[in-house]
Amino acid sequence: MYDTIAPYKREIPRVAGKNGKLGILSKIDAKVIVPLKYKDLIPSPHQAVVWAAIDKKWGLIDTNHRILTKFKYDKITPFHERYGVAVVAMGDKKGLIGNTGKELTPIIYDDALEMNDGRALVKQNDKYGYVDWQGKLAIPLAYRRASSFQQGRALVYEGLYRKVIDKHNKILSEKIDPFCTSIFWVSLLVIILIYYIFKK
Repeated sequence: MYDTIAPYKREIPRVAGKNGKLGILSKIDAKVIVPLKYKDLIPSPHQAVVWAAIDKKWGLIDTNHRILTKFKYDKITPFHERYGVAVVAMGDKKGLIGNTGKELTPIIYDDALEMNDGRALVKQNDKYGYVDWQGKLAIPLAYRRASSFQQGRALVYEGLYRKVIDKHNKILSEKIDPFCTSIFWVSLLVIILIYYIFKK
């Protein structure tokens, strides 16, 4: 009846395929619960949601075939197991959505990383900041470079300084960035050399 049926796994819905189209079968009686109409399907092992693709665009459905989002995304990352947040991409812009399909942020960021330690690193106009799991900008877009949070701390760069901040943007330590110092001395040396060349 079907061309393919995924092996049974307790936590993951069973995907079946026929004529190049995919759907989902009930685990109990193998009845179709999501019609075989999708180009691709990726069930989530942690939430009752399924990544679904139509015409090369991704959206979300649930295992009762309720449409949770429009099929408009070029990419959807896996949902964070604890926070239920994923990164989505539309063209060259990114944003965050929840596992209910709600867009937590506008799709406006030049880059966005997956949620880590309750904060997602985002970039806009060459500045970095952090969004919380509800989609609120928790730390302003003020840094020229930044890392994801680990154990409540992140490394950020602002002006000539390299700083360690906590999740509330409190500075825990700061030092002059050695890279900026190197650039300063190299630039000064170049200026001195140019001065002496033209002085001759």
